[in-house]
Amino acid sequence: MTLIQYLNSLPVAKRDEFAQRCATSFEYLRQIGYGNRQCSPRLAVNLERESRGAITRKILFPDDWQQLWPELAGAGWLFEDAAEVVAKDGAEVPAGDMQLCP
Repeated sequence: MTLIQYLNSLPVAKRDEFAQRCATSFEYLRQIGYGNRQCSPRLAVNLERESRGAITRKILFPDDWQQLWPELAGAGWLFEDAAEVVAKDGAEVPAGDMQLCP
């Protein structure tokens, strides 16, 4: 799932609230989603947390996430395929599942 797909899947009434929890505006998130702006590493962390893993740092930084977050490079992610799960059966990824496997 791409960022723009995730944003478009949010109910209109919840979009600004989601952006505020990410410490940005919905319009700025759309600009990132369309490739007109770059996502900062800090915002990527916020997006991953607030989307409950549907949008990950790996999605937002596919070429250099390992350099930005080396502590995640060798770790298994419980929510690595969360976007596929959500898209497949509409299940939500519980917030408590957003943690690293040892």
